[in-house]
Amino acid sequence: MDHELPTYMWVVTRARTRAGKGPLKIAPVGYGYAYQGDKPVWIRTASQQEHNEKLYSMTECYVTPEAAMDAINIMIKLEIFREQAKLNKLKDKFTEARRAAKECFLKSLS
Repeated sequence: MDHELPTYMWVVTRARTRAGKGPLKIAPVGYGYAYQGDKPVWIRTASQQEHNEKLYSMTECYVTPEAAMDAINIMIKLEIFREQAKLNKLKDKFTEARRAAKECFLKSLS
């Protein structure tokens, strides 16, 4: 099965987003297929050096810059949600430590 290859694609990864970088514009040269699969799962790009190609997951590649920006916005919201959950757990631990310290102090008075 032959799939049409776009001239350019934009790559959005969690690492790039967390580093404050925008989408990476790539010029794909071919698709990579899973073992005995007919749907592409990778995008191949060529490098300046011979025999040095880069593979990007199809889930990280977008055909339009608008779609890449939408993906970044979703990724940012998910990252904020994850980090807020971590912060809430840390606050709960501090609250528990404060309560335990207060109990210890009150026991020492009696």
